[in-house]
Amino acid sequence: MQISEKDIKKYLKVRDNFENVRQLQNYNLTFQKENYFWIVGTFHNNNMKSQNNIIRAVLSYNENIIKLKNQRKKIKKKYKPLDCGHLLAVELINYLNICDMCKKELVVSECNLFPQFPRANRNKKGNIGQARFENWLRAYIENNKTDKIYYEVEKIYRDNSSKNGIPIGTRLLAYKNNVPNDEKLECKPNKELKLPFHVFIPNYEIKSDNIDGFKDEYCTEDLEKRKIDIYHDACRVLKQ
Repeated sequence: MQISEKDIKKYLKVRDNFENVRQLQNYNLTFQKENYFWIVGTFHNNNMKSQNNIIRAVLSYNENIIKLKNQRKKIKKKYKPLDCGHLLAVELINYLNICDMCKKELVVSECNLFPQFPRANRNKKGNIGQARFENWLRAYIENNKTDKIYYEVEKIYRDNSSKNGIPIGTRLLAYKNNVPNDEKLECKPNKELKLPFHVFIPNYEIKSDNIDGFKDEYCTEDLEKRKIDIYHDACRVLKQ
């Protein structure tokens, strides 16, 4: 379902240029018709950002692929009726150079989990979600077995007072890991996805047809009138 950039920002309760979102203040976001934002301009490769709400990883081809399906089942309903979102997708965890037990623990680790609307977590034509970029990275690694990819995912909150609620979205950055630390990366939208990419996936839902247990009142445009702020008042949305 295609909606306007204005409606998405109204739903998230963010200002026109995201200037009230501290984590995005240094970025220039450009809306894309598939309902996500490309972060355009120059990005300085550095690790000075806070360690909170962010996962940084180097991904590379690994023949030691283990099944993580049973681990996923443990947290499937954790944030029902929303999806149990992962910063680092389960499908990408296998590309980390860590032990099998660490991989299993990361699937269910609190630092890697957050409540995510299905529209933002999954992917379908005309509505690009986080899975679009995760699936592309997985295919890229399988087809470029000597490359190492730096991948960074950050939960974005509207403000400090909403950090016990639901993130308004996720920021994804990926590039080849041979870029020097002081080099600037130029990221710009392309018709075909390629490295580097830097995007913001807004965490919202317009229709609740496919979300069992989710109330329509949290999907409509007049949240402002009813004084409902789902990003602060997570307990009103998630089953406790």
